[in-house]
Amino acid sequence: MSNRLASGNRRDVMKFVAKRLPCACLKKLHSATRKKVAKIGVCDGCRKQFPSSDLYVCTGCMIAEYCSKECQRAHWSRGHKGDCISLRPPGR
Repeated sequence: MSNRLASGNRRDVMKFVAKRLPCACLKKLHSATRKKVAKIGVCDGCRKQFPSSDLYVCTGCMIAEYCSKECQRAHWSRGHKGDCISLRPPGR
């Protein structure tokens, strides 16, 4: 097997095998790997994991993500204020 396939995830492997070995027994396994995977993000304030759709993005740097306004305020006072200015996209 190529290095790309060996280092790929389960979905890539199933796609590779299903294309080359058209077999009815692979259909169920292939469809199971096609299911959407929940996207997880980490709050920069409390460092806990949350679904990405539940996180708020810092409007200054557009990089830091927070689970709540309280975490954002706490992280701001712990040092994000200095980082935020240096991480801002040009023109902001």
